[in-house]
Amino acid sequence: MNAIAAVKRLLMISTIGLASCGMAEYRSSETERAEVLCQAASLDCSAAQIEAIAATLDEQRARYAAVTSGIAIGGLGAGGAIAIAVSFRKRRQAQSKQQELENLRAQQASQRRTAQRTIGQLNAAARSSAATIEQLNADVQELNTTVEGLNAAIVQSDATIENLQNRLATAQQKHHKTTRQLRDTEAHLQERHKLERQLEGAKSTIEELRLQAFNASKVEAVAIEENSVLGQQKRSLQQEKQAKDREILDLQNQLAIAQSQLPSASSNATAQDSEVEASNAVTFYLSEADFYLDEKRDILLELLEAARTSIKEDTRRYHILQDILAHNPPTGEGNAIAERLRSLLKDYKRMDHRVKRGFAELGFEILEDGKHYKAIYRGDQRYIVGFPKTGSDHRGGRNLIGDIRRRLL
Repeated sequence: MNAIAAVKRLLMISTIGLASCGMAEYRSSETERAEVLCQAASLDCSAAQIEAIAATLDEQRARYAAVTSGIAIGGLGAGGAIAIAVSFRKRRQAQSKQQELENLRAQQASQRRTAQRTIGQLNAAARSSAATIEQLNADVQELNTTVEGLNAAIVQSDATIENLQNRLATAQQKHHKTTRQLRDTEAHLQERHKLERQLEGAKSTIEELRLQAFNASKVEAVAIEENSVLGQQKRSLQQEKQAKDREILDLQNQLAIAQSQLPSASSNATAQDSEVEASNAVTFYLSEADFYLDEKRDILLELLEAARTSIKEDTRRYHILQDILAHNPPTGEGNAIAERLRSLLKDYKRMDHRVKRGFAELGFEILEDGKHYKAIYRGDQRYIVGFPKTGSDHRGGRNLIGDIRRRLL
């Protein structure tokens, strides 16, 4: 900005200097011209004086001629001689003045020629000065235009400087902010080092816990295996119980038939009661074993309940189904298992120890199958449910619950 101002001042000084020099030269030439014109005027005045002297000489000549002619007519006398002497003296004076007049005329002509040459030179100098002044005016106009451009550049430079100052202030603020952030970061790093030391301690604790978990998983695997064996034993006992129940029913039927063949009245009454009881009992012979308490009975009751809703009322079928459902309430073991599965899988993310233990308690054996798990229900290969090792979203657990309930419960 200082350099631009200096250039501006230098251009203004140069412009003013050029204009001042041109005006001074012009004024000097005009002064010299005026002096020459004054000299020419004085020469004109001298010419007028010379003409006046010439007229005086002519008049004296005329007088001399008159005196000479008077002397010739009247003869010479004393006065005539004096007049002649005076006339000759005046004639000599007139000749002398005539010579002076010729000299003055020659001098005047020489001075006039010199004045004319000087006036021509001064006119040429004046014309040259006028052209110089015009050029100087053009240069001044150009310099003014340059100065205006410099002024605009100075204004733009001022705006740029102001913008740079604002940016510098912003950068300083950012620098202060960055400095504060660096101090905060250093404090955070110190805190992080402290946390890392704590993390190292936690890692060692985790390793100990992992070792304990590994030992616990071994114990759990043994427990699951024992549970599977107990489940098989339970199913065997259930099958034996069902066989015993069938034998009991057969014996009851045989007893009822034998009692009906007795002749006594009491025996007839007992036989009639047994026949009524036997006629009100419905027996089904199945090869499938129950996976939980009264599984087949609850499934049949559930199916009968669904069928009753589709049968028209005031019909024999409706009344029989209603009587069966009224005198045989379900145990609800299947619904309890479903609720347990829902609590295990509603937020399923991965197969952890809690989920695996819950499945084992419900009779499922969990096996890894690549990127998935498969759960075998009660050791029966017909009932295998697959699911991923990690849950994708909250709907994955719900979908698993629905799939298991539709297939197994």
